[in-house]
Amino acid sequence: MNAHAFFKAQREDLVIMLYLRDETCEPCLIFDRATLSDPGIVKKVNREFVPMLVGEEMKQEVEAAFGMSIYPTVIFLRPTGEHLITIRGFVPPSKFKLVLEAITTYLPVAQPSATPIFT
Repeated sequence: MNAHAFFKAQREDLVIMLYLRDETCEPCLIFDRATLSDPGIVKKVNREFVPMLVGEEMKQEVEAAFGMSIYPTVIFLRPTGEHLITIRGFVPPSKFKLVLEAITTYLPVAQPSATPIFT
């Protein structure tokens, strides 16, 4: 996992957005093209989240930690590493925008007493 991203999330009090995908996964390719390429989503994610693509070297650890079973999967974490919500499977842009808005509006980010899950 990228320690720099966690430090940035803690320093700026931003939600971490982990993205897990598979190169051969058709829903992943559609999610990349339709949802993660949407200009409004790109702008919001880059402004209000710390996005991280989970590489092959960390995929098994993250899958085990969060009980993953399908791709694509997007996992949102507080800056401390505490789990907020997991989105599994393809989500169209209009619904993913609602998810992002709900996270930034209704879920408290700062949890000073929380213990990081990745050390």
